[in-house]
Amino acid sequence: MKIYLLIVAAFVAALAMSAISGVAAADASASPAAASKPAPLPVLYNLGGGTGAVWDNPQVKPKIFYIFANGSAAVTGMHWARWNHRTAVTSKATEYERTGPCCTKADQHYYRVTVTLSGVRSRGGVRPGPYFTRMVITGRGVRTLRYTYEVFRHGSLVIGAWLGGAAGTAAASAPKPPVVHDWLGWNQNLTRPSFLGALHSGVPPKAIDGDFVLMKLHWPTWGRGSAHGSGQIGWAQPGPGGNGISRKAPVKVTLSSVATHGGRRYFSRLAFRFTWRGHTYAGTEKFADPCGNTTGCWVTPGTPVV
Repeated sequence: MKIYLLIVAAFVAALAMSAISGVAAADASASPAAASKPAPLPVLYNLGGGTGAVWDNPQVKPKIFYIFANGSAAVTGMHWARWNHRTAVTSKATEYERTGPCCTKADQHYYRVTVTLSGVRSRGGVRPGPYFTRMVITGRGVRTLRYTYEVFRHGSLVIGAWLGGAAGTAAASAPKPPVVHDWLGWNQNLTRPSFLGALHSGVPPKAIDGDFVLMKLHWPTWGRGSAHGSGQIGWAQPGPGGNGISRKAPVKVTLSSVATHGGRRYFSRLAFRFTWRGHTYAGTEKFADPCGNTTGCWVTPGTPVV
């Protein structure tokens, strides 16, 4: 209390001396300079730097923005052509997206994108100052990603988070590309897989049981109606003592005939073609349901499904 009274007394004395000596006029002339101090630029709240009880890492002109905490999606190499008190726009950026278990070339994708920030708001509390609440990522093909920064409060707990993206309005208006299923059935929603296994056909020459696999696949195109890739086909031929001898050959693969299961679009037809020892072999597979003890598998058209 004594410290508080001393501070008040000193403040009152300073006002009195100011009135007597004319310092108040000088202060008045200095106030416009103080008012002209530039307002702080809005920040972009990013992942990292937070404890969960406060908003995440505030940054101005960051070079990387993490869309997901596990690193499966992010915008990197950001250079900002504009960053003012209302909007911010990148001149160059790359969106990284992982669609598989990590980490092969087939499940990692890169897109040249533009990032636009807007919707500036201010807040008090532990982190005062302006911040962007809307983010639009364009230039990645069929989808435009839209995110909104939302604040959640529960008692003294305050958490901020970016919501939207693939679940947003733009994603809903543009359907996702079809997926392809592996031998494990409907629970394998794959995009540009590097491996498709346990396929069965009589096409591979002298194959044991007709089983074969497709591996080291690369997909130059993956569209809404078809996908085209290349890689290797592997099968086993009879060997000495009944053992299988592994064989491999370059192969071209085409996926087509889009169907729907559980609201998800998928390729139901697989065609492959390869050359082995001067002979060209081609075959077609269809994804059937049910298939044996699984809930879907690839079979040669015309083969009875049990």
